[in-house]
Amino acid sequence: MARRYGEFRWYLANRVDSFWVLDHLNALFPRSLWQQKYCGATKFMATLDASMEPWTMLGHLTARNRVGRMFLGVGVTDTGRRNPAVTAQAAATLHLLTRGRAILGIGPGEREGNEPYGVDWSKPVARFEEAMATIRALWGSGGQLVNRDSPYFPLRNALFDLLRAAGDHAKWDTQRGHRAGRAVARLRSPLHGVDQRGPLTAELA
Repeated sequence: MARRYGEFRWYLANRVDSFWVLDHLNALFPRSLWQQKYCGATKFMATLDASMEPWTMLGHLTARNRVGRMFLGVGVTDTGRRNPAVTAQAAATLHLLTRGRAILGIGPGEREGNEPYGVDWSKPVARFEEAMATIRALWGSGGQLVNRDSPYFPLRNALFDLLRAAGDHAKWDTQRGHRAGRAVARLRSPLHGVDQRGPLTAELA
């Protein structure tokens, strides 16, 4: 954590406008190569697999006022390991704590970060599409009960009232034109570039 604070000081001094943390349980870099004879960085980091939970970390940094006015993002959380309702709540909570400076980076994830933990990896993009539709439905519900059929995340009288008090609505950011981006386009969500400052943004990866 002390190393993270040092990074923040450098970012603030150089007027960086956003700070992102990873959402992984393990690193994708092969452990067999994380040795001093191959990687000089092992002198400073004993392991790459000691990953902190990103939403908790960003909430802690926000509470300690360590990030100035930077936008805070998770790059990226995946829809395999997390239920989309929980992801919607985490992003909305950070959004309110930071007074509108939260960015949800979201994607299908990867096999290496899901299968070892018992997550079904048979249809990751289809699951991603349904997760995005679920988050959109909850963010845009206005505190009304939500009912939605889904093969992965069905909603039955689901209530999401966290954003209504602040009068916010969801906006989506995407950089890429692959199937994930097209999925959001089919949902008729407004698409913006990463420099747009919406009330609550989600970046696809």
